[in-house]
Amino acid sequence: MELSWGNALTPRQAALAAGELSCRAGRDHGKLPLLIIRLAYLYGRAAPEDMGLMGSMLQAIREGRTIRCPYHPQDCIDMMHAADAARGIYRMILHGMQGTQLLASGYPLPIKTVCRCLEQAAGGTARVEWLGQRHTMPAECFDGRAVKTETGWMPYTLLQDSGWQLIREETLPSRPAAPAKEPQPSRLGPLLRRMGETLVLFV
Repeated sequence: MELSWGNALTPRQAALAAGELSCRAGRDHGKLPLLIIRLAYLYGRAAPEDMGLMGSMLQAIREGRTIRCPYHPQDCIDMMHAADAARGIYRMILHGMQGTQLLASGYPLPIKTVCRCLEQAAGGTARVEWLGQRHTMPAECFDGRAVKTETGWMPYTLLQDSGWQLIREETLPSRPAAPAKEPQPSRLGPLLRRMGETLVLFV
């Protein structure tokens, strides 16, 4: 999503920008419709190790480790639940939207507030070392009004309201397996024997 900011790109963002240029070239050459969706940060049902920055922070809080955050506490990010993003993308396709569109909840949070939400999800206290080496987009750049106006889409799950509860439910460490029960003696043998005795007596 930070491709929309116009700031210096990281190597990963430069690769994404090159991908967008390739898509646009294919559109121009083949006269095809093209929709490029730039997404906010997503979270959802995933193991913490697959959740990127949020997952690493969540694990650090649970393990009591210090989080070395490259940002400033007041830098903002827009966290959007994956189910909300899926509904937004579906509506954009149904409405035939084209071009480059920004899909964000429109409710950016300071990273310090995100840490508080993760504390609630992890049930612990975050120890954060703020490095201030990088900055995110200004809060006013996380604007999703164009998509909301054209499609009527609204995000249902906001991190600060109920999203942290979903994170807690979806990423809790799995419970230890219950001890295996001792095998019960089979009751089929005596049953067959009694049935056989009954048949013999009947005959």
